[in-house]
Amino acid sequence: MVFDERTAAGINDMAALVVTLLDEGLSRQRLSDPAGMLAALMPWTDPRMASFQRHSFKTELCTAIQRSARGQFDDLRCRPSWLNALDCEALSRATGVRVVPRHLESVEGLSGLLRFLGAKDASFDELSPALCKTSVTIPGAAKVVTHLIQLQATKQVDAKHVRTDWQLWPIGGKVLSFEEAKATAQPLDRDFVDLVAEKSGGGTGMNRLIIALSDTATTAVLLPEQSTTAPGQQTGQSDTLDVGPVSVCDLPRVPPLSLKRWRSAEQQVLQLLAAQGWTVEDVSRQNLGYDIEGWTAEGEETFVEVKSIDYPGQPFILTSNEEAVARQKGLQYQLAIVRQAGNFLEVAFVRDPVQQLSMIRQCRQWVWECSAYSYTPQRFPLA
Repeated sequence: MVFDERTAAGINDMAALVVTLLDEGLSRQRLSDPAGMLAALMPWTDPRMASFQRHSFKTELCTAIQRSARGQFDDLRCRPSWLNALDCEALSRATGVRVVPRHLESVEGLSGLLRFLGAKDASFDELSPALCKTSVTIPGAAKVVTHLIQLQATKQVDAKHVRTDWQLWPIGGKVLSFEEAKATAQPLDRDFVDLVAEKSGGGTGMNRLIIALSDTATTAVLLPEQSTTAPGQQTGQSDTLDVGPVSVCDLPRVPPLSLKRWRSAEQQVLQLLAAQGWTVEDVSRQNLGYDIEGWTAEGEETFVEVKSIDYPGQPFILTSNEEAVARQKGLQYQLAIVRQAGNFLEVAFVRDPVQQLSMIRQCRQWVWECSAYSYTPQRFPLA
């Protein structure tokens, strides 16, 4: 390729078009499938590495795109690692911070490209003002408190800057402010305590944070000893949940499908659910505690976590985040246990798994393991 003036003008025109399409995709302007269009624009490699590579059409285009986008995405924020997509969307809406839409997080490489073009991760200072008026989910509260613990441990924030009217402290399934939680004189929800302990490497960090916010007496009420010590942590034994018989939720008969064996289990289940009239979306990249969300053909909101197995009876794992969300959603939450058996895909659905399955709480990484489940799948041919 000859890099003359005509080539340079063409590259600049292409760069301007890419930036325009990016902006339209982020704002859903005139596009029926913004995620699909943005996915088609994503570079194969990290554009931030272009400056270290040999001079080529790719490096010239990356430079031109960055030049064309100068200042256009400076006010855009990407979701920070310490917050899940659902709560980031709620907090950003309340604070007026412009963030990458949640439905676009499945576009691989988008965050990296936007950072290359000037976007930054949303900071705690930008989102925290909404915590006093916006109730986050229990997993979201656990992520925020874990972030505060880490900031406190690294001397980046002092406890006196942690506001007691932030709604971060779940009791009885409701996320309260610290003052409200203190007034109840009840312990924090175990799911929340377990999540924070898992993410922060133990319960001592939250213990120190609550002492700094109040006193040891309040800490003893909010964090009783049995809630902050992992079952089996001192004895080496696991805590078994005996939850009774298994109830499997079968799908009605679906029309013939063309399921591809090379696709992921999440994509196969998504296609299967869509074929029976469900309106569903893959949210597996958003760390929400489930892989698929949407509505059944009857209009019931549903959340599906996909687990792959190689043989019936093989244990699978629920993280503390997944277990907590499953407990919170109840009958709206389903497990899809998936196995590829030769030329067929087998899928078994379990509704409300926390109540229906017998799980053993493993202490190695604060996960929930299940090996006692009924496996009576339906079979679908694979192409």
